[in-house]
Amino acid sequence: MFRAQFTCSALSVVLVLLVLVTAAGCSKKDQPLSPSSAIPPVSKSSLAASTAAAAVPLSKPATVAPSSLSAASAPSSSPVIPAPTPTPVGAVLKLKTISFVDKEGTGTEAFKLLIPSDWQYEGGVKWVLDNAGMPAVSQFRVWNPKGTQEFRVFPNQAFFWTNNQLTSSLFPVGSKYYGNEVLAPLKPLQALKDIVIARFLPNVQGLKVISEQDISNLVNPPGTAAPSALQAPVQAGKIRIEYVENGKSFEDEIYCVVEATSFPVQSMFGTTTNTLWGVNYISSFRAEKGKLDANTKLFQTISRSVQINPQWFNTYVQVIEYLIKMNIQQIKSVGELGSIIAQTGSQIRQENLDLYNQREAVNDQISNQFSQVIRGVDSYYNPLEENNVELPSGYDNVWVNNLGEYVLAENSSYNPNIGGNQNFQKLELAKK
Repeated sequence: MFRAQFTCSALSVVLVLLVLVTAAGCSKKDQPLSPSSAIPPVSKSSLAASTAAAAVPLSKPATVAPSSLSAASAPSSSPVIPAPTPTPVGAVLKLKTISFVDKEGTGTEAFKLLIPSDWQYEGGVKWVLDNAGMPAVSQFRVWNPKGTQEFRVFPNQAFFWTNNQLTSSLFPVGSKYYGNEVLAPLKPLQALKDIVIARFLPNVQGLKVISEQDISNLVNPPGTAAPSALQAPVQAGKIRIEYVENGKSFEDEIYCVVEATSFPVQSMFGTTTNTLWGVNYISSFRAEKGKLDANTKLFQTISRSVQINPQWFNTYVQVIEYLIKMNIQQIKSVGELGSIIAQTGSQIRQENLDLYNQREAVNDQISNQFSQVIRGVDSYYNPLEENNVELPSGYDNVWVNNLGEYVLAENSSYNPNIGGNQNFQKLELAKK
């Protein structure tokens, strides 16, 4: 039973929907991100995990030497030569790579992503000790501390349902069955309203639905078959809402994927069906009302930059396999979790690597589907990591350094190495 659940929702730390959210909702024609929306003012606060770097100003102010000041203040017949005016470089967007470490479990990086250099972030991986089939979920947010733009990922919601009357009487709706909440399966749009909004936006005021759409066709392109006879086709949905929070009006576009696996159970009462299903890959983009669409390309870049650490994923799979093998229904304590993790091997087995690559392939397939709809990002080849990275389109000049920092400039002559020692390398568009 747990293996079936893992098959349908193992990657609880955002692989599929982080691509889904990039295109199905916000649709603007290609244009460079404006400095006011893409490069918020410098933040003076930071989280303990990371200090937000200041945004690069569009141009450096002219500097007057002390000798010039003294000369200018003294009477002189010589004309004062004005300081040269710097050449404007146009809009510059700085991005940094942030890493989320699994502090409760492995102690290693679980995943990483790109955000603007002066944004902040919090959250990460949380181990769910009472659910052996999905023992880890992710919940995090990244946000502009001087604006209203925010990208959020909410934890997967695991459910169980059965037509076995005896089991239903012992585990009524709302109770837990092996760590899964008992509830009849819902379609994505209904799940967004009844589960996601109800649980994660309980205190907002004046909430109203602006639009909603089933986007299952994007995760199930024509000709796609269900992964197994037991697993139902994956379904997905998005909803755009408006509401007031702390006196400010927001637009929020939320996505989710619904996955379900049903299997027969033989008992003295005959054959009944148990269903493990989940509302997974729950992601949200929000901004002040009227400003959400203007940040489309930036949100696309953030969501499509998420990379799960294969080594962390390998450990996660092994933990699940151990729990299944030992028939452990729940982990009693964090100490026990640590002991289980200590028994896992560091070498990535081929079957785990295949599963990881399979999910990555789905990720890529959906990305390609979306790229035909919205051209909000361009793909560049990063020679330092030897892979492609997708960044906002509309910039003629893109650079990266070995710290995972990116600089995008409108001016083709801009060079971030001038006046600094970061050793940026210029990137070229990836070959198609």
